[in-house]
Amino acid sequence: MEKLLQRYTESQRKRIDKYWETIRFTRKTCTVSDGIKRNEMEYWSKFPVDKVIEALNIHIVKYPCHRESYTRGIMRNIGTSTSGSQQQGPTFDNFQKPTFSNFSERTYDADELKAKLLKKTREKVNDE
Repeated sequence: MEKLLQRYTESQRKRIDKYWETIRFTRKTCTVSDGIKRNEMEYWSKFPVDKVIEALNIHIVKYPCHRESYTRGIMRNIGTSTSGSQQQGPTFDNFQKPTFSNFSERTYDADELKAKLLKKTREKVNDE
């Protein structure tokens, strides 16, 4: 395993550790075996180091609930040329924050609604 890590700098190794920490929560046992780590890292050796680290960053930030096989797809789909902001690695600022709805809120006058409700209630009482 140490042989597979030799091509990475100390900061990149820390990113890899953070990646495995994220991936472990996709398991019932919250552990990832050394065999799986070795297989994935052997697959990573087919790609340039910067592409691997970028894929790991994307996975950690955007897809923390997906298993390690999802990272393979990210690696395959990362373009060979990257823009300046992508070279720095993804951050929370680079991605659109999730929203629950895309429509505007309703506006109403609470006093007006209260008055209508009281009027309706009084009419029912008077009818009885």
